[in-house]
Amino acid sequence: MAIKTVFIAENKVNGLAFPSYPHAIVIFGLGYAVNLLAEAKCLQQSALYYWGDLDTHGFAILSRLRHYYPQVKSLLMDQQTLQQFSALCVFEDLGKSEQQTLSHLMDDENKLYQKLQKSLLRLEQERISFLYLQGALKAL
Repeated sequence: MAIKTVFIAENKVNGLAFPSYPHAIVIFGLGYAVNLLAEAKCLQQSALYYWGDLDTHGFAILSRLRHYYPQVKSLLMDQQTLQQFSALCVFEDLGKSEQQTLSHLMDDENKLYQKLQKSLLRLEQERISFLYLQGALKAL
């Protein structure tokens, strides 16, 4: 069967533990190197989802990926997920946070990105429960 969906996870651990999903593959561990996927023509016709850390870098990587593939949807990179796991947040180092304007975010993503720029909150994707991920996948 042909691959219909591609999930791109920022971190290796999440890629290795990603639950099975029909007719899908998972690409993981690229971080900012998502530009390596720029010429992957097979991704142009796929449903693409990016799951990164809920921090300024995660949104910067999402924006970079969306530059190449405008159809990319973010996964678990929303206000609801941040609130659900707020007890597991840490703080990003101001000197290492992304403070630039990102041109390839949706309105709700951009609002959350701006909030994270100010608060420096950071929710690593590894801290999001497997059950929560499974629930999000069922909703796709």
